[in-house]
Parts: sequence; C-alpha cells; structure tokens
Amino acid sequence: MIVVFDTNIWKTNLYLKSPASAAVKFFLVHHGAKVGLPEVVRLEVERHLRADIYEFRDQIMLGHRQLLGLFGRIQELVLPTDNEIEALVTSIFFQSGFDLQEVPFSQESARDSFLRTVDKIPPSHKSQQFKDGVIWKDCKTLADAEEVVLVTADRAFYEGGETKKGLAKMLMEEARQCQYELRVLPGLADLLSELRRPIVVDDVVFENAVSVFLQRHVDEILERTQFSLASPLRFKKSLFVTQYPGSLYVEFVAEAYCEDATGEGRMNSVLQITADGLYLLNGKTMSNVQIRELVITYTGPDGRSDETKSVFGSVNIVMGHRIVTNEVREPLDVSE
Repeated sequence: MIVVFDTNIWKTNLYLKSPASAAVKFFLVHHGAKVGLPEVVRLEVERHLRADIYEFRDQIMLGHRQLLGLFGRIQELVLPTDNEIEALVTSIFFQSGFDLQEVPFSQESARDSFLRTVDKIPPSHKSQQFKDGVIWKDCKTLADAEEVVLVTADRAFYEGGETKKGLAKMLMEEARQCQYELRVLPGLADLLSELRRPIVVDDVVFENAVSVFLQRHVDEILERTQFSLASPLRFKKSLFVTQYPGSLYVEFVAEAYCEDATGEGRMNSVLQITADGLYLLNGKTMSNVQIRELVITYTGPDGRSDETKSVFGSVNIVMGHRIVTNEVREPLDVSE
C-alpha cells in the first residue's frame, strides 16, 4: 500500500510530527506501507514549512523583546538560526521515518492537470487547481502498481465538495480504471481507523525482561518491611506510540500478595510497583525501566490500614540553557 499525504495534511499535523502522526507512522511501518511523495507536494510543503518556522521565530522574538522591555533584564533567547531552519526544511521528508516513494513532476502529469483546468472537471472544476490535478494524476500512476490511499482535506476531490460524500463521481470512475484500488480519505483519524490493529506483546517476554530490573528493589523493600511474597507479580500495562516506530513507551503496574514474616499478625498485605520504560519491538526487550513508586499496604494487628512506600525520582543538573526534547506518547490499542 502507498499512502499519499496532501500538503494540507502535512501542514495541519505539525508536518507529520504530531502525536496522531506518530501513531499513523507506527502502523504504516508495521503494515509495510510506503508514503508516496509527489514532487509538487514536496515543493509546496517545503515552502509552507519554511514560512511557518520563520513566522514562529519572529513571533517569539517579538514577545521576548516585549518581555525584556517590561522586566528590564531576562535570560537571552536562543532560537534556530537561518542555517538550522534551512537544514530542517531540506531534511523534513528524509528524516520523517517513512519509507518514501518519490514521484517526480512530469510533463504527462502537468498536461493532464492543465486539461482538467480547461475542461473544468474535478479536482479543478471550480478554480484552476493545477497542483491538485497533478497529485491526482500521480496517484493514478502509482495505483497502476499498488493500492493507493490519498489523504487530503481538499474538498475539490469530494462529491459536491463534501468529504462525507466520498470521492467525486468522475474521479471514482477514473479510479476504477487503475490496476489497483485508489481511495481518498479526509484526515489522519480516518486513515488511522483503517490501519489501527491490536499489537500483541508477548507477556512472558515482557514480564521476564521487567523482572530483571525490579528484583533488587523488591528484595530491598521486603527485607526492610519484613514481608515475603505470597504470589507471583501480576502485571497491568498501557502502551503508547513514541516518535520511534520501533519502540513503545510502557506504563505498568505490578502487584503481588505478601505475607508477614514477623508473625505479628499484619494482614491483607499487597506489594504494588508503578513503573515505565521502553519496549523494543524487534528485540522484544525492555530498556530505560524507571520505577516511580513502590509501596506495600497492609492491615495492622490493631485493624488500621498502613503502608510503607518508596518513591523514586531523578534529577538532571544543567549548566546554562536546558535542551528540551520533544517526546510523543500516543495511546495504543493492545490485545489482552
């Protein structure tokens, strides 16, 4: 399958760096799908991206100057340079993580689109939408080799200009002449609903990998509180797509019943561990496991509820401006 994202989809979804985009990317990778990139889309996206970044930077600089005027003295502002902006623009596609299939601008596509503007037929029936005609011709070309899904919010592609009515009838007739199916969807949510499927995580592999990281901390709190485990750990996990299609962020809770090793009559004791980490899909291993909280709750001999808790955290000491990294955490369906 080849998915073609129109310029409006790139632009309205943070140039496919939004959380929803990460989920789409994850499932595209796991479906083995490619992303078609017509040259007209690439050129338009690059220009929009460049203009948007410069506008963002100008707005921030203006706000900083106003704050400086009000406070008289604030920290210096560090923003991307012109060279850094150009480097991002030129690499936006090839660092996207998609398996790209570029479609060069061709005389055939240009001629086909021009005739559409002359004949006033979709997607150029209301205005001279030359680029839309080129995209449609490129999609038909791709659909002679593989199934194609065009994701676009441009109403010119839809019957009566309404996305809910689906592809314009004339375009639908043209699509039927392709060797493979050619469909149009209005947004990422629609594409994701088709691509999304349960991801099976091997519970035994996951639990064994996590237990290696937990064992020392579990032993320490059991020794300190003088409890012993009376049952195996039971795990409940939530999975999230990250900016990296090969890994999932995992939040999990592990619980086990405990017994009082002192004989003092402490009852109803439960060990609970809250933690998170990264699950690497290819190697089926865990990394960056971090325990957030470890607690044993119990009922004392006097009938009162009590608990012993260990809270974990980390501190990073930074000199000067701290570098902030964008992290994507998009909930993912998982088969139980």
